[in-house]
Amino acid sequence: MMTNYSNNLLLKAKKYSWIFRLCPMIKEVYVVNSVANGTATEFSDIDLLVITENKMVLRTRLLLTIITQLLKIRVHGKKIAGRFCLSFIVDTRNSTLLSVMYENDTLLRDMLSTSVLIYSNSEKSNRSLYIVNVINFIIPEFIVRWHSNKAINRALSGNFKNPSIVISDSIFKFHENDKRRNK
Repeated sequence: MMTNYSNNLLLKAKKYSWIFRLCPMIKEVYVVNSVANGTATEFSDIDLLVITENKMVLRTRLLLTIITQLLKIRVHGKKIAGRFCLSFIVDTRNSTLLSVMYENDTLLRDMLSTSVLIYSNSEKSNRSLYIVNVINFIIPEFIVRWHSNKAINRALSGNFKNPSIVISDSIFKFHENDKRRNK
């Protein structure tokens, strides 16, 4: 049975799903963890699993960070409750998440089994491909790398217990307290 908080946060995620259309490289977006499995509280954020075109993970994260920050709906600092967490972004080559799964990883398996699809862009149009190419041109690699390094430095600064980080062209997984490591 879903809590009222879970229902409300899921509705909020669906309400803001229009922002994913602004990033044509996004293939699918899922709500995961406490909101999806119905256990959210008044302190919960909205964890998203974003699946992108191949090699577009870091640019997607940068664009989503900018958009959600401008809309004031992104987890930032101590502002967590009811905001979007952009800490799990993979491309279509890693959409099964096998590369970040531990042996007997029941938490990740549970996360995937209770995920709720809130956005899907299954169409491949010339316009989308054109926009992806424009985004690749407009956002230089050094800005993408700077943004990624900022996340790594933040996690390694010692402010977080048990950080779990995977950052590459195909996976961005950043979680400040990966409970799976404690299992």
